[in-house]
Amino acid sequence: RPHAERLPAPRAMVSFRDDPDDWGPDFYILRDGGYQSLPSRAEVDDAVSGLRQRGYVVHEFDCAGWDRESMHDELAAALDFPEWYARDLDALDDCLSTCEVPDVGGMALVLWNFSTLAARYPIEAAELPEIFGGASHMHLLFGRRFLALLHEEADDGAEDLGHWGGESGLVH
Repeated sequence: RPHAERLPAPRAMVSFRDDPDDWGPDFYILRDGGYQSLPSRAEVDDAVSGLRQRGYVVHEFDCAGWDRESMHDELAAALDFPEWYARDLDALDDCLSTCEVPDVGGMALVLWNFSTLAARYPIEAAELPEIFGGASHMHLLFGRRFLALLHEEADDGAEDLGHWGGESGLVH
């Protein structure tokens, strides 16, 4: 694979304490596949607040105005993708799996209004959670935490996407 030389050296495995009182939103999101669909802004805000308290770098994106090109452009700019980034889903998968994730905390992507994107681009919306989950898994193998939150307004008429990454909503 062309990006293999970019993989950072492995670090000590990032584990959680065996204490449910210490588990934050990252524990539940990573446990359930590395991405989570949340139906309300309040739930997303609570999760983001918890992630920031745990030292996560959080990148927030508003999908409401995205088309295919702007989606790739915004992700590439925010995550400092290499110049070879081809702005397609395969290249996104490669770049997310090898992007720099901080040693402390981790990295979280928040996609606001994801259901709007899903209504306009159902193929991309169906593949993005799998890409996020794969990137999360890859980073965990190297001792880093990477996850994604997908804001899906429950009352906007879009298809219910709660089956992605387990049940909709974080379980505490």
